[in-house]
Amino acid sequence: LRIAASYIATEFNHDDLRVAFGYLDGIHINYYEHRMGADDVRTQVDQAAYFTTELAALPIDQLQHNPVQVSLPRIERDEQERRLRRLTRKTQHSHGPQLSPEEAALLQPVTPPADGSDD
Repeated sequence: LRIAASYIATEFNHDDLRVAFGYLDGIHINYYEHRMGADDVRTQVDQAAYFTTELAALPIDQLQHNPVQVSLPRIERDEQERRLRRLTRKTQHSHGPQLSPEEAALLQPVTPPADGSDD
């Protein structure tokens, strides 16, 4: 997706889309790592909304499809997939933890803080 966003930003001379896409990436990472506070998430969401609004306004259908520029080489994709499986037991097509039913049964429930804080 980053390569596609970069390609679109270059083709339409809209460099701020690269920066705004970084915010989308940050929100995705934070979903798993929970490193941001509420104010940071709000800022990231605002920038993500900017990205989607700007992208929707562009005449994307006028782009010449060039799969060489838009996609990763097969060897690089295979290496990323291998690393992803090894580190997370996930594939690019799976979402959420890949736990056996026995492992899932051992997980403790997550309880939000009583004071309503982000931590």
